Amino acid sequence: MKPVSVVIPAYEAAGMIAGAVRTAWAQPEVDEVVVVDDGSTDETAAEAAGAEAKVIRTENRGPAAARNRGVAEVRGEWVAFLDADDYWLPGALAGRLAASDETTVGVFGRARFVDMAGRPLGRVPFGRPGRPTFGELLMEDTIPTPGIVLRRRVFEEAGGFDEELTQGADHDYWLRLARRYPGGLLGIAAVDTVCRRRKGQVTRDVARFLLAWEEILAKMERMDAAAVAPYRARAQANARRVASVSAYEGGRGREALGLLWAGIRWAPGWMLADGRTWWQLAAVMSQVVLPAGVQGRLANAMMRMRRVE
Repeated sequence: MKPVSVVIPAYEAAGMIAGAVRTAWAQPEVDEVVVVDDGSTDETAAEAAGAEAKVIRTENRGPAAARNRGVAEVRGEWVAFLDADDYWLPGALAGRLAASDETTVGVFGRARFVDMAGRPLGRVPFGRPGRPTFGELLMEDTIPTPGIVLRRRVFEEAGGFDEELTQGADHDYWLRLARRYPGGLLGIAAVDTVCRRRKGQVTRDVARFLLAWEEILAKMERMDAAAVAPYRARAQANARRVASVSAYEGGRGREALGLLWAGIRWAPGWMLADGRTWWQLAAVMSQVVLPAGVQGRLANAMMRMRRVE
């Protein structure tokens, strides 16, 4: 039996889901592909089945519940997650599995972002090589969900994704795993995943994102307040920086500036020592003060300069 089972949560994903399933089957290590149709009213289920995925239909309960249901159905030694609008590059799973050892419970690559037409969005690839600690992941989520492969036994030992969280159940899960298995998560340098994003898709609803973040932080503090304390201010700062990116991409420059400034106030030394803060500040200020056409051209030039593939 091949070692990897693939779980794809999908909601109203007609037109995309078959492509995601095909990219999963293109990985030689894949033994089965399970699509959990999370209450779709379109042709998601039919298209997934047509691409030779096993389809499970459920009521709409969100991606955390869909991933948990999918994991309960699979039998592989490893479980990989893919979203309906994302895809893997050739050799993605082979590279992750080759990097694992007996101490590793999960391996993740890096993801680059494109728009729905496949054009690069200019962001640096998401994901950071190395073995992230609990504190590092609290300060910043550096694990792309469609970029990770996990040992299936993890779900038996540590439980699944928290279905009660408003959003961010994947970040919560990486934190729980980092705490339970110190050094067990491994990031590799390969950019092996492509994530398609609509304009402003990252945390489009800033208030909802920050509320979900506070839920996760409070949960971590209940679990181990002493472990959270040294990283709390920097974690709060980074949450505002992420929200600022969303507001900027949505064309809301003044909101983005306020969020970035709030992040700097939480941890000024840490934020100002990070070059990303200055890039973001320059982009936001240009959006606030420059005419839209000029700002758009400047933003495109800045993104080309900062992009690292």
